[in-house]
Amino acid sequence: ETKIKNSFSPYLPNYTFYRQDGPQSPLSVGTGIFVKSNLNHVELFVPNLNYVSNTIVKISLANQPSIVIASIYVPCQVNSRFLDDLDKILNLNNSVIMCGDFIAHHTSWNCKRINATGKAIYKYAHCKNLEILAPPTPTRYGPNSATTIDLALTKNFAYRYKIESIPDLASDHNPVILNFDFNIVPLIVKRQKVSTNWDNFKNHLNKNVKILFPKILISNDLENEVNKIMSDITNAYNNSSRPLKHHEELYLPPHLRELKTARNRSKKVWQRFRDPASKNLFNRAQARFRNAMSEFNQNTAILWQGKTPDKAIVPLQNYLKNLEAWLVRWKIKLNVDKTEAILFNKKNDDWPKVKVYGTPIEKKKEVKCLGVVVDKQLNFRALTSLMKEKYNKAFRAQYSLICRDSSLNLNNKVLIYLAYLRPILTYASPIWACTARSNLRSIQVLENKTLRMIANARWYHRNIDIRNALNVPSLHQFIQKLAKIFYGKLADINNPEITKIPVYDHNDKQSRKRPRMTISL
Repeated sequence: ETKIKNSFSPYLPNYTFYRQDGPQSPLSVGTGIFVKSNLNHVELFVPNLNYVSNTIVKISLANQPSIVIASIYVPCQVNSRFLDDLDKILNLNNSVIMCGDFIAHHTSWNCKRINATGKAIYKYAHCKNLEILAPPTPTRYGPNSATTIDLALTKNFAYRYKIESIPDLASDHNPVILNFDFNIVPLIVKRQKVSTNWDNFKNHLNKNVKILFPKILISNDLENEVNKIMSDITNAYNNSSRPLKHHEELYLPPHLRELKTARNRSKKVWQRFRDPASKNLFNRAQARFRNAMSEFNQNTAILWQGKTPDKAIVPLQNYLKNLEAWLVRWKIKLNVDKTEAILFNKKNDDWPKVKVYGTPIEKKKEVKCLGVVVDKQLNFRALTSLMKEKYNKAFRAQYSLICRDSSLNLNNKVLIYLAYLRPILTYASPIWACTARSNLRSIQVLENKTLRMIANARWYHRNIDIRNALNVPSLHQFIQKLAKIFYGKLADINNPEITKIPVYDHNDKQSRKRPRMTISL
């Protein structure tokens, strides 16, 4: 934000100044760029930018792709559509650098809080594959605060850089110096998702690179040898990599993407400063990400549908091959012995087995995923048996507290049942409660016995009267309540696989064995 009067023209010898002034009364907004006069450059104007103040210059360097540099100022009371203006600037060139005062607070660049603009820019950079460059120290100092709001966003500009905030001048904003090293060619000029075959990478280096020990007499000899090694590594990497197709990009949940971003950020800080504190932060972030990835892969289920083996097994096998490469790239080991397969079909067709790392996976009649036992016929009989076994075990552990002879207060006995025992019977109930009514009745019997014991009821007391006296809804009513909440929230989930689930009338008798019928138990 320059706040320059129209009558004043800043001057630096051998530099050309480009400016876009804001309102003069009072002085506000405004942006400007000084460009060295001997550089081949031209000023760019983008029409219909409604929310962001900007000054844009395109620079053409010798033996380098052209660069668009934009000086940006985002007003305090900005419209959420200011990202449309940033889109127009990014579309001007393949390589773009946007610098300026974004008034964006986010913990990712060392702010203490997150505001709406910071959150929007963080998500925007993640979606557009941009890199956010911010100094490690604050750029603006107020009377009682210090924060980082002067940033740089780069598109397809993977050069090594150094950015720092300098405590000079009398402004409340520190000057920010951003230096790029053009002596080292970036590994990937266009940042995109690629798949690298590291065996081919190793073989390419072994065949085409000869390990020699040259004589280094002056510093230029050392620079030439380093550039030669970097060139060999870059060529091997490019020859062993290919862009990922859209269907090959595997889905990562938002919490894993955040852990991955935090891990990469801490790694970059450690590589820049090489101090023990940064190394410890990187190790902790790496451990958190790997643990989360391990838990994610331990509870991962892959479903494929098709009327014939060609339409079900073959696509599933192709997906597993991509998954194997992804696991290798992330250094995650898959335990093939714990991998199970189940086939849901009415006929006993001899369908081919799927393979993981070349090992055939035996088909099971029932599998367990996230504590839910799923059987081949989807009748959930095995799950209800497992639930009753777990419930009886937990019931025996609490028997001394809730038995008829216990001196514990009645309200506390009911609380033990509601908080400790009933969740065992209703775990994942919106999914499996479409089971046969006989299975539901067997579970209801467990609740009835427990409540009768808690209330010290006699044989002539009806179960419905006991529940009303204790103010405990029946198991059917409670499961129905959970199902309404569960299926009511599905519409707000953005997972593409969940949005594909068809919506059907749960009151239709033909939907008796479908999960949503739980709403109308």
